[in-house]
Amino acid sequence: MKLNSLPVKSADEFFKCIPFNSCFVSGLFTQPWLNISRAIEADFDILTRDEHTANITVPIEIQQPGFPLSADSRHEIPLSELVPYQYPKYLNEITLDLFIKLFIQNQQQLKPKIGYLAQFDLIAASPYLQRMFPMIPELHRLKPKSSSWLGPQSTLTPIHRDATTEGNLLLQVTGSKRVNVIDPIYADKLNLHPDNSPMRNFSRFLDELPNAHLPIQVESGVLNPGDAVYIPPGYYHSFKSLSDSFSFEFARKSERDLKKMPKKIKSFYQKQNEILDAYASVDDLLESSYPHDVLARLRGIAAGDEQTPLLHFPSEQNEKNHNKTVNVVLNVNLIINILLLGAKGAAVLLSDSVSLFASLVESVLDLLSSLIIYGTTLCAGHRDDSTRFKYPVGKQRFEPLGVIIFSVFMIGSFLQVLFESISRLQHIPITTLLPLAGILSMVITVIVKAFIWVFCFKIKSSGVQAIAQDSLNDVVFNIISLSFPYMGQVLNIPQLDPIGGIILSLYIIIEWTGTLIDNFSRLSGRVADPVELSKVLYCVTRFTPVQSVSYIECYHVGDNVIVEVDVVLPPSVSLPVAHDWGETIQYVIESLEGIERGFVHLDYNPTNPPGHKMQASMAVEREKKKRFQRQNSSESVPQHFDQEGLARVNEIV
Repeated sequence: MKLNSLPVKSADEFFKCIPFNSCFVSGLFTQPWLNISRAIEADFDILTRDEHTANITVPIEIQQPGFPLSADSRHEIPLSELVPYQYPKYLNEITLDLFIKLFIQNQQQLKPKIGYLAQFDLIAASPYLQRMFPMIPELHRLKPKSSSWLGPQSTLTPIHRDATTEGNLLLQVTGSKRVNVIDPIYADKLNLHPDNSPMRNFSRFLDELPNAHLPIQVESGVLNPGDAVYIPPGYYHSFKSLSDSFSFEFARKSERDLKKMPKKIKSFYQKQNEILDAYASVDDLLESSYPHDVLARLRGIAAGDEQTPLLHFPSEQNEKNHNKTVNVVLNVNLIINILLLGAKGAAVLLSDSVSLFASLVESVLDLLSSLIIYGTTLCAGHRDDSTRFKYPVGKQRFEPLGVIIFSVFMIGSFLQVLFESISRLQHIPITTLLPLAGILSMVITVIVKAFIWVFCFKIKSSGVQAIAQDSLNDVVFNIISLSFPYMGQVLNIPQLDPIGGIILSLYIIIEWTGTLIDNFSRLSGRVADPVELSKVLYCVTRFTPVQSVSYIECYHVGDNVIVEVDVVLPPSVSLPVAHDWGETIQYVIESLEGIERGFVHLDYNPTNPPGHKMQASMAVEREKKKRFQRQNSSESVPQHFDQEGLARVNEIV
């Protein structure tokens, strides 16, 4: 039975409707992919033109037709059994260059033994191959970590299933493979290894069933260059190379997989998934009608009347909804802080606890913070003709400025609480009694503030984030404010109350100092997160006319990011066409979430001098430093980044 075929326009389209069954997938490869595929098929040495890549140590499986694969299939085999001349002693790990020479280019001398590079992340190990294969952004729904499969004709992956919770996608770069896929409902008929065996996910059959009359439905097909096959989770499958073959396999790490990982590895894959989600948001924008509408408006194609807006930004409605959510949060938080302040004030009048007093001070500052943030947010969102000329790029920086002002108030106020707590600790305090009203007010505050923190945590606004942080502080603050006086009362240790005040004050001072530094650095032009830069770079390179990006900067001016990018267009492009493409790229960049303004500079030569005075002066300083290093180096020839291999690939392509 033949595998079904699923034509798609992009990886994004495929992963929006992942099928339940296995299938061939066409449309994932772009023309540059196919050009590189033909170049590799003509000469596998292209993969190792770069010295670093050629010397990568890779694990090799040794296979011999006629013998079933076993758990020790990667055992060490002396190379002397295979070739008459001297090479490394064992073949379980050799360089990529040696593997290609032995098992791809000279396979006839080694028969019947076959060497197979399987399940090795070759792309991650080689920046040269990362530049050669621009597939990672195209497959944005997948994790950048991939598995490479490289081997001569007759290499075999026996019938097995992958121990993953999400499906895999295998893309054939060059050569061809036969693929067999079997539904897991037939698992009991596949003669699997025992459950206690390390080969428990493998069948004792290789790639073909010994009896054609077995009641097992097998879906088969042949993968050629540019083809891909999707294997759903749990499905059994096998591959056999019909010629010298090179392919990649991808599978995004699911949330379930991430939970099982060690902390450091988990954080790495979470960051990778964040980048992939950013790529997906770019593709959602580019696949909408917006870029075409912009281009049509610029070229005067679209018709309209006096009521038709010149351009409709897809982010405008999102911004309105976002501002509405922010205003609701600010109003609710203001009302809650007024009510909690009254309750705590009554509790403090009934008690002499310094911890309760610190909590009251914190509530007063909560109310003050709500007023400051509420006012600055209203000012930032207010736009009319009277302010347009005073603030030509808007007043979005008012919000982080308000957070900075409030941070200073918080730090200064709790320094006073800290001094008061230290003063009380120096004198022998009396045991503090907590009234029931005080206890109830603290418990209610913890519950309400915990709810506010959960609601505000994911809203991207410096004002709302300040409220979220303040609510979390309130939860910690009130728990400690309640615990220390209570423990002092129960244990008859009155010093615990001022100690609690000291701990609370230090906690708040440290927390808000971090917030102050973070917002100050953003307003000072701090570089944006690498995910933002990667997202913008991916967005720009998705435009067909863009040959390369010669310069890119992403930096903060408050909550949002300013983007400066120099793109290289073909020299033959006329000025009107170049202008239209530049404007379109700029509008699309500014429609991305978190981007305030984008500046697109068009070049026809990637080696143009820097376009700004600061860049030029920095370039001069770098050149002086390099010249000085060369003069003081024993090497007479300056060392440059080796791009010879990539240049030769481009010539072939």
